[in-house]
Amino acid sequence: RGQRDEPAQAGAQSQPRDSAAACDHSLPLIAIIEDAPHDRRLLEAHLSDLQFETCSAVNANQGLALVRQRQPDLVLLDLLLPDLSGYELISAIKNDPACGHVPILVVSGMAELNDRVKALELGADDFIIKGFDRLEFEARTGRLLRLKRSLDQLNNRCDEALRQAVTDSLTGLYTHGYMRDTLQKQLRLAERHGYTYSAIFGDVDHFKQVNDTHGHAAGDKVLQAIAETLRRLMRASDTVVRYGGEEFVVLLPQTETEDALRVAERIRASVAELQVPLPDGGNLQVTMSLGVASYPNDAADGQTLVQRGDAAMYQAKQTGRNRVVGCGAKPHAAFSDACVLLVGEQDKNLQMLQGCLAAEGYRLLHARDGGEALELCHKDQPDLIVMDAMLPRLTGFDFCRRLKHDSRTQWIPVLMMTTPASRDDKLRAIEAGADEFISKPIDRIELVTRVRALVRSKRDMDVLEDAETVVFALARAIEGRDPLLANHMERVADYAVSIGRVLGLGDRDLKALRRAGRVHDIGKIVIPDAILFKSGPLTDEERALVREHSEHGYRLLVPLRTFGDALPVVRFHHERLDGSGYPLGLRGDEVPLLAQILAVADVYDALTAQRHYRAALSPQETLAVLREEVERGLHDRAIVDALVTALEKPPTPGCENLDESHTVGASA
Repeated sequence: RGQRDEPAQAGAQSQPRDSAAACDHSLPLIAIIEDAPHDRRLLEAHLSDLQFETCSAVNANQGLALVRQRQPDLVLLDLLLPDLSGYELISAIKNDPACGHVPILVVSGMAELNDRVKALELGADDFIIKGFDRLEFEARTGRLLRLKRSLDQLNNRCDEALRQAVTDSLTGLYTHGYMRDTLQKQLRLAERHGYTYSAIFGDVDHFKQVNDTHGHAAGDKVLQAIAETLRRLMRASDTVVRYGGEEFVVLLPQTETEDALRVAERIRASVAELQVPLPDGGNLQVTMSLGVASYPNDAADGQTLVQRGDAAMYQAKQTGRNRVVGCGAKPHAAFSDACVLLVGEQDKNLQMLQGCLAAEGYRLLHARDGGEALELCHKDQPDLIVMDAMLPRLTGFDFCRRLKHDSRTQWIPVLMMTTPASRDDKLRAIEAGADEFISKPIDRIELVTRVRALVRSKRDMDVLEDAETVVFALARAIEGRDPLLANHMERVADYAVSIGRVLGLGDRDLKALRRAGRVHDIGKIVIPDAILFKSGPLTDEERALVREHSEHGYRLLVPLRTFGDALPVVRFHHERLDGSGYPLGLRGDEVPLLAQILAVADVYDALTAQRHYRAALSPQETLAVLREEVERGLHDRAIVDALVTALEKPPTPGCENLDESHTVGASA
C-alpha cells in the first residue's frame, strides 16, 4: 500500500491520519467522490470514526483518476456530479481492468427504485440514500469491505497455489505456475548467452464434444495420451506443461523458430495418429491446433511470448484447426480449410458449389440426403452446412430441426438454398432453425461472402464454448470437494427447469434457469473447506463469509456474455420476498422471478440431501418446510405449488433446446 501515501492527483484530497493510523498500512482505504462539501465532510467524519483511511475527489474525472492511482478498497460516489453522471462513472470504473474489482457503494439523494436498479445494473455493489442511519451505513460499508478482502484473499490464495503447484495430478506434466517461474529464469539465460528461445502452444480441437459425447473419463484418457506423446517427443532439456484444461505448452531452449515449427508439426502429426481406447470399446481420434513464438524474434519478454504464442494457436484454430501457425503468419480471409458439408443431389448447383468453395480452400464433405448428413455431422463436426431445402428420405426442414435440437450439433450454422419465390419455404426454414438463405441460381460472390460470415460466426461460438467448459468444470470441482454435494447443482437445475415448465415459462427463461442452476454455487470456490464443511454452528464472521458466495459467483460469470440472462439468478437466488435474504435484502417484486424459482429448487434439494451438520429430510417433510416458509412470506406460493406439480408429473421430454435437458419426475 506504499503508493497510497503518494500525493493525490490535483483536485483530489486525502484525509490526514493520526499517528497510529499512519503506522498501520492495513487500514482500509475508501475513496469518496462527492462535489457537495457538506456531504463530503460528513462521509469523511463517519469513516474517520470507523478508523478508515479516506481520499476524496469533487468530480467524476478526478474520481476516476484517483481510483486508478490509489486502488482503494471501496468507492463511495454520488449520482449527481458536475462533469459526468454517477452512472457514467460507475460504468467507467467497472470497465477499467485496473480498478474494475473495487466495490462501489452509491450514496445519493436520488431515492427512486429506477435509480437504484440502474446503478446496480451498471455494476454498483450497493446503494444507500442520503440521510441514512449510521448503523446501516456501517453495516453496508463493512459488508463491501469484507467482500473486497475476500476477493483479495482469493487472489492471494490462487497466486500461492500456482507458486506451490509443480505437477499436474492427471497428466504428470508440469503446471502453469511452474512454467511461469521456469520461463522467466530460462529467458534470462537466453538473454545472457544470446540464443533463441521458442515456445509451442497447443490446444485439443473440439475437446468439449469429446467430454459431452464420450464422458469425462474418456476426455481424461485423451489428455493423458497426449501428455505421454509430448514426453516421448521432447528432449530432456525441454519443459512440457499442461497449461490449463486441454491446453499444453512446450518450452524449447536454444531452438530457432524454424526448428520449433518442425517440432510442432511432429507433435501435430503424432497426436492425429493417436488411437485412444474408449471404456466401452473402440478408439477415439483427436487433433491439435498449435502456435509457435520465439524470443527475441517475436517477443522481448516472457509475458509477450505467451501472448504471441497463444494468439498464433488461436489463429491455427480460426484457419481450420489441426495445423501449426507461426507467430506473425497472416490469417486467410476465408478461414482456409474450414470444413463445409454440402447436402443434396449431385447436380449443376452442387458442382458449382464444390468448385467455388474448393477454390477458396475449404475442406468439403458431401451427403446425398438428410440421414447421411446427420451421420457425417456427428462424426466430422463440420463448420458449416450448405443444403437444398428439398432432399430425399429426410427433408431439409426436418434435418435442420433435428440438427438444432441435438446438443452435439446445435451450433453448426446452416445455409439453405431456396428458389427465389419460395417465401413459404423460407418461413418453414426459419422455424426449423436455418441460419441463412441463398436463392438459386447461386451467385458466386454472394455465396463466398455468406459462407465466410457463417464460418466466422461458428469460430466465435467455439471460443465461447471453450470458456463455458472452464466454468462448468470449475463448478464440478467445487462439488468434488465433498461427496455429499455430488450433482447438487445439476439437480437444482433440473428442479428449477421443471418448475419453470409448470409455470409456462419460455425457452429463454428455461435456458437461463438451466445455466444458473448448474453454476449457482460457483462462488463457494472462495470459502475455505473448514467453514464450508463445518459440522458445528458457524460464527457470525463465518456466516458472513458464506453469504458472500453469490456475489463472488456473479463477479466470476460477468465477463462471459453467454451467461447474461443467468447473472441475476446466480446473484439473487438467496434473496427472499420478505427482505430477509442476501446479498442486498431485496423485497417482493425486486427479487427476479427466476431467482425465486431457483431459491425454491435449491432449498428442496438441500433439505432432501444429507449434510455434515444434519440428516436428510424426506420429500414430504421438505415440502412441509417450504409451505411453512410460504406462510412466513419467504417464497411465492405459486412457485412451491409448481414444484409439487413437477414432482408428481412423470418425466417428459424438454421443449427447450438445452445442452443436457432433464425433467423432474415423481421418482425425485
